[in-house]
Amino acid sequence: MTINLMPWREADGRRRTRLFWMQLLSAAGLAVLLALVESLLLDERVSIQRQRQAHIEAVLDELTPQLPEVRRLQQLVAARQARLEQWKRDRRNRYLMAALFNELAATVAPGVVYRAVEVHGERLELRGVSADSGALDLQIRRIEQSPILSGAELVDVVESRGRQYFSLRLSFPDGGDDALES
Repeated sequence: MTINLMPWREADGRRRTRLFWMQLLSAAGLAVLLALVESLLLDERVSIQRQRQAHIEAVLDELTPQLPEVRRLQQLVAARQARLEQWKRDRRNRYLMAALFNELAATVAPGVVYRAVEVHGERLELRGVSADSGALDLQIRRIEQSPILSGAELVDVVESRGRQYFSLRLSFPDGGDDALES
């Protein structure tokens, strides 16, 4: 017995061919649909961006005439801030100098006389005369115990006529403001 499967194979081949073309057309249709949707979304984004750009340009056109006035005001503010900072520095320096001289007066040892005080930034140079080396030693210890003076460095000592002429270098540390406020 022989069975002829040829017509069945031909029908199955036509069915698979039709199915292939339907799937291909469906995929192509879906691709076209997706491309159309993407194009619409992109057009919407471009439209929104153009609206934003137009708004920015309108605001710029509105604010451009005010630009020189804004620059003038910025310069005025900067100048006033600079004056305020200078005023703060001057006030701090005045207070600091008064506090330093008060501290120097409070630390003077008996038998010691200051002849000159020079301030160089955060360093002081102190020249004076002491009755003897004991008075000078006491003077240096008092300065080292000071809450705002530090780093007493004896630079020079010259003995003449029973007196000691000395030169000291001192500093007041960065934390001096905290010590001054107490």
